[in-house]
Amino acid sequence: MSAPRPATPVLTVCTVVTTEGAPVERWVQALRDQLVTPRDLEVVIVDATPDGGLRGLDLTGLPDARVVRGKPDAPRAELLDLAWRTGTARGVGFLSAEDVPSPGWTEVVARSLARGRRVITGAWLPISDDASGFGAGSFRIWATEHEVPIMAADNLACLRADLEAVGGFGGASSVGAITDDGGITDDRMTDDERDTRLVARLVDAGVDPLWVPAYVLHDVDPTLSARDMLAARARVRPALRVLADHPRARARLLLGGLIWNRRHAFTLLLLVGLALARRDRRLLILLGAPWVHERTCKTPRAGGPRRRWAVLPGVLLFDVYDAVTTLVARLRPRA
Repeated sequence: MSAPRPATPVLTVCTVVTTEGAPVERWVQALRDQLVTPRDLEVVIVDATPDGGLRGLDLTGLPDARVVRGKPDAPRAELLDLAWRTGTARGVGFLSAEDVPSPGWTEVVARSLARGRRVITGAWLPISDDASGFGAGSFRIWATEHEVPIMAADNLACLRADLEAVGGFGGASSVGAITDDGGITDDRMTDDERDTRLVARLVDAGVDPLWVPAYVLHDVDPTLSARDMLAARARVRPALRVLADHPRARARLLLGGLIWNRRHAFTLLLLVGLALARRDRRLLILLGAPWVHERTCKTPRAGGPRRRWAVLPGVLLFDVYDAVTTLVARLRPRA
């Protein structure tokens, strides 16, 4: 005899669909295929498509799932707020309907929140079936625009109580007119900036962010050029401007208040090692080892253990680009 479901779920998984043809069925199937699907899982899908095309979406196999109608012309922040406020669980997870949560996503997120982690994010990997069609050195199997945002609502989880405390994505902004240190007005924010603002307000309220191994998979665009990828990565960097008005969040989210993540720090160390290699090659080995370990052992890309070595030179070029341009964006936020 199965155990009765608890009165209140522990995790609400939310997504917003605004375009026709979004692969929502694939997203729903990925939730069905979770290795350990909590019996107290709740799923909320906001249908903001022009004609409400998700009315007949098959949600069988999910413990508690529903589709709610959102305004097609509503801002994304308003739709995300509608999603999490529709649910009742203590924890809230946000996912993009365009991506596929890995089989262990709900387990990792639910367990992390239960252990006292109050705002968490994961990482993105390319769908292996897509990556297998590209060459051994193709940037498409390891470069993604998702690597650049500080924390995005495409893969984010936190506690409902904290969302309520800060007013959700559309809460009152502490950002006023454009200032000398890069402040921006609310109506000029991009989606990435709004996501960053939410996390910054959570951190300012006393929540410390954490990365966990909650992976989501994304499609690989076979038509995307390297120049397009660089442009896509550059477009999300204005989100760093938001942190100009959140000193506590800036200290918690950026290393030394300047560098976005440890990979960028390792990349800069490697560049220093290259610059000093003519004096002593041991410095290159010493300063470059953290980056090599990070990119070959900690965050390997699709294609198997041999391919990750073949793509390493290209990975370094993209990491140098990211590290330098995000550092410049932090030092010169108005630019």
